[in-house]
Amino acid sequence: MASRRPLAEDRQRQIMTLLQESGALRIGELTEIFDVSDETVRRDLTALEEQGLLTRTRGGALAESVHLETSFQRRMRENGAAKLQIAQVAASYVEDGSTIIIDSGSTMAHLVRQLRSKRDLVVITNGITHVEDLLSNPTLTVVVTGGLIRRATMGAAGPLAVESLSSLHADHTFIASSGFSASSGMTYPSFDEVAVKRAMISAGADVTLLADGTKCGRASMVKVAPLTELNRIITSQPISASEQSKIRDLGVELIIADAQDRPELNSADPDEDEPQAAQPQLAEPHPASTGDSR
Repeated sequence: MASRRPLAEDRQRQIMTLLQESGALRIGELTEIFDVSDETVRRDLTALEEQGLLTRTRGGALAESVHLETSFQRRMRENGAAKLQIAQVAASYVEDGSTIIIDSGSTMAHLVRQLRSKRDLVVITNGITHVEDLLSNPTLTVVVTGGLIRRATMGAAGPLAVESLSSLHADHTFIASSGFSASSGMTYPSFDEVAVKRAMISAGADVTLLADGTKCGRASMVKVAPLTELNRIITSQPISASEQSKIRDLGVELIIADAQDRPELNSADPDEDEPQAAQPQLAEPHPASTGDSR
């Protein structure tokens, strides 16, 4: 009698074990090992890539350790100009003396660098890469959640992080997501990080999603929250006019920081120690929403 095929979670765990041993795998190899279709293997590889555990290639996958740069470093480079401008707009919402929560992730790393001129903030974060930049401002108080560190985002996740956030309150939460749309809400591929994001939303009096436009319309495996739990979204092009209308119809303020309209940002190095200062027009972006902004 044929042996029982492993469930998706078990199969993906075994794929990671094989990948760590060999450094690279081909789809054909995996279909033979697990006795499943090419499409099933591709779904497994896509799910693992979304968690930052491997890199898809034509016909297979590579272990992250094969690359000289980490998944997080690669995300810092991707859409860097748009992420920088989104961060500049987001920083204009941070008031001196306030308590804020900042999620892990590459767009949030850009936001952290924009806080160097702020004063007397209490910053709560699960992002371990944020800490050094935050501590460079001696007026800031930094609170780091505990938890298991995920290499893809360099963020703490799991029950310990959720528990620490459940006892805290912030004036403003800045949150990240791998996908968002009016119909699907905010979505993310990792169950552990989804629980942390939900706790961050609950802890913030004001909640802003920072996500570049490539994430609009993308849906990952787990729903974090409907967009109605947000006060605003700060994003970039591309985002269709119809999707803009749908989001605003939900009563969510939508701010589009289009890097294409700012040539000087397109040449910015997202890894520079000194980020460019926001231009005056970004200091008062707040365009009117067609709906009530909660």
